[in-house]
Amino acid sequence: MVTCAIDLGKIDSVCCFSDPATQKHQFETIATERAHVEHLLASRSDIDLIVMEACVPLGLFNDICQERQVKTLVSSTNEEAWN
Repeated sequence: MVTCAIDLGKIDSVCCFSDPATQKHQFETIATERAHVEHLLASRSDIDLIVMEACVPLGLFNDICQERQVKTLVSSTNEEAWN
């Protein structure tokens, strides 16, 4: 299965798909809008986990992932480890 790490942006978001079995990755830029997120998840049924940063667009992405029963992991860049 594939892990998708997303750098969430106000206008666009960058997705990095990583397959641990093959050690290959690929990038895709999508608009930070509900229809684009839904299309991404519909077209990539191999996504097992989505990793995101805690920021404003997180709610949109997380809600859609929960609706589709895709696991999510959220990191906070406000923690001491990121300073």
